[in-house]
Amino acid sequence: MSTLLTIAEQVRKCTRCPLWKHRLQALPGEGKQNVKLLIVLESPDEIADRKGNLWDGKVGRQLLQLLKEKKITKDQVFLTSLVKCSPKGSPVDIREIEECHEYMKKQIDCLNSLEHIFVISKKKTLPVIDKATYLKEISELKEELKIAIVKKKK
Repeated sequence: MSTLLTIAEQVRKCTRCPLWKHRLQALPGEGKQNVKLLIVLESPDEIADRKGNLWDGKVGRQLLQLLKEKKITKDQVFLTSLVKCSPKGSPVDIREIEECHEYMKKQIDCLNSLEHIFVISKKKTLPVIDKATYLKEISELKEELKIAIVKKKK
């Protein structure tokens, strides 16, 4: 079985799709293995690519603010993306998502305490991630987190 570290190393060496040619670095994801919440973005943006961390991108910073409002720390979340390399402002192609999908499946297998998976993507056709809630905008996550937190307290 893979570990998050071995998956991260595989991602950093990946050349499966053309995005690797333009990336500064591949971003496998951030977080600990024992988290209950997985948030999946569509792709790293150029800021995240430059800084080497998904939390530093535009959406990552929005997520941090949203999580703070919900009293969730980033240590309680694994943050990753469907595509591990920045498309440099271009739309992500479904073939690029399919090339990275194996990494996503391996990451999910490693996160053995998961209770909630939220995928934030404008793409209508995605490889299926079991038990995931698909959202088009980060604003939709606010209500979903509220629902998840209420369910947890019961």
